[in-house]
Order: sequence, then C-alpha cells, then structure tokens
Amino acid sequence: MSKRKKRENADLKEALDHIVYELKMLRVLSQTLVIGLFGNSIFTYSMIESFAIHARNLIDFLWPQKPSNDHIIANDFFNNPDKWNEIRIEIPTILKKVRIRAHKEIAHISYDRLRVKREERNWNFALITKKISENMNIFLNSKEL
Repeated sequence: MSKRKKRENADLKEALDHIVYELKMLRVLSQTLVIGLFGNSIFTYSMIESFAIHARNLIDFLWPQKPSNDHIIANDFFNNPDKWNEIRIEIPTILKKVRIRAHKEIAHISYDRLRVKREERNWNFALITKKISENMNIFLNSKEL
C-alpha cells in the first residue's frame, strides 16, 4: 500500500462514526430483507440497492484495493498500517463477488448487468452480513484509536 497521510485522532473518531453507521445499516437492511417485510415491491428493491452499497462500502473499507487518500480504510486506524493486513481475515469469495456485483449491477448502468441470469440475481443477505461482521469485529476489537 502506498504511503498514506497519517490522520489525526479527531478525524479517525469521526470517521469511525461513519463506519459504525454503515455497519448498522447493513445489519438492519439484512434483517429486513431476510424476513421479506415488504414482499416483492419497490421498497424491497430500494433496500436491496441500499444493502449492496453499504456492503460495498464496508468491503472497500476492510479490503481496500486502490484507495485514494480521501478514502477511509481500516489501515488508517493502526499505528503500523500493515498490521491490519496481518490480522484481518482474507476476503471471502462471496464478498469479492458482492464488490463486483454492487459495482456492475447497482452503482453503474453496465452491459454486464444485461448478462446476469434471473437465478443469479439473488443476494445472500445473511451470509454477506455475517462475513463482513466477522472482519468488522476483528477491526473494532483491534483498532488503535
């Protein structure tokens, strides 16, 4: 990872509030979608889109690929930023797919979206939330803020 600007503790504390918000939203949306509260409706579709974006945000936070200096990433919360790479769980395959799907199917209108078969459009909300939460728990218990 390229050299990043060391952030002030006040900035990190404020950033942490945003990270916790993302996690809360992911969990509430997951629970709501799993129980099917709104059936097959526009509300459900909007919640799926919101879920996918919150999931992608947390995936990019936990497993950054090419973060700009403006992106908040887990490594920022450690005195030695490489420590996070050593203690985190390797990104699960399902989350690699979620990152791509959220990008191609939700955040952008893409030709790849046209090729997704109906049976491949489902999202495993509970498993996605579980895998993200596992790493978030490691982060929240290890951060050096």
